[in-house]
Amino acid sequence: CLHATTQSSKLCCSVITMMQSFCRLRLGVRCVGLSGGKSARSRCSFKRMMSVSVFQQQTYKDFANDNITAQLMTEDSHSILDFSQGGTLGKELNLKAKHVVLPSSGEEETTDSVIVDDFFALSQRGQEPWIDRVFLEDPAYDIELKNITDFFYGIYNQMKRQGRLVILTRPHDCSHYPLFPLAVDKWNEAHPPVTFYSDRLQRAGFQVRMKSASTTIQTETESWMEEIESGRIRAFQSIEKKEMQNGLEELDDLVEGMEHIQFEDKLVLITAVKLEEGQETESLIVQDEGPPYGHCG
Repeated sequence: CLHATTQSSKLCCSVITMMQSFCRLRLGVRCVGLSGGKSARSRCSFKRMMSVSVFQQQTYKDFANDNITAQLMTEDSHSILDFSQGGTLGKELNLKAKHVVLPSSGEEETTDSVIVDDFFALSQRGQEPWIDRVFLEDPAYDIELKNITDFFYGIYNQMKRQGRLVILTRPHDCSHYPLFPLAVDKWNEAHPPVTFYSDRLQRAGFQVRMKSASTTIQTETESWMEEIESGRIRAFQSIEKKEMQNGLEELDDLVEGMEHIQFEDKLVLITAVKLEEGQETESLIVQDEGPPYGHCG
């Protein structure tokens, strides 16, 4: 626009500038390639400000929740601790669960939650076992990995016989997701190999069973880019704005011309059971069991 000489060129530049302003201020649109220079896409790429996450669509939620329910095996009389962010699992499944609030989260205790700082220390106070079920979603986000063994010991000591701890996580290998290199590094930091959890659960005394389930995600390319940029995937929340922009440009180059993308989302459910006294523990791994949900998204 700085070099526009003819009346038509100036008019064109004025329209472009107006479109960019409208995109940024009114619609939450990312305008790419309108002002010249290198760009992965020479178009205006529309992004809804508050679009629904692909992982919050009902088909996907049914897939995830049914797999979780099958492992938790809850009853109305059970004492359930829900470590999922914001207690979302208990709400989704209508469980009478106590949402566990860790002090680092900054949340306040309510009638539906309980603040617990150190489960291992709590377990040393001689309290009778009282926990029936525990649900954890990607423990590495909330519990320092150096403390995870003590944490599992603490849960085990306070859990009733035949109690269950269920962890929902995803594989350390994220090659099946369309990501840029820095996002891959952040993912790997937040998702240790599943054996990191299973070995420590067994060490604490649990019998461990691992099960994987997968579904096909099909979504608009822009929706997936927004999913990464929005911070809804917690592994990517620490990526700086400039690094995120550079990474998305790299990803843009890889998916050039693709309006939709398709990939597998893989869940890993680790179920740890506190057996009756005298029962021997063993590890059982079951691969890709789960209802045939087909495409999600």
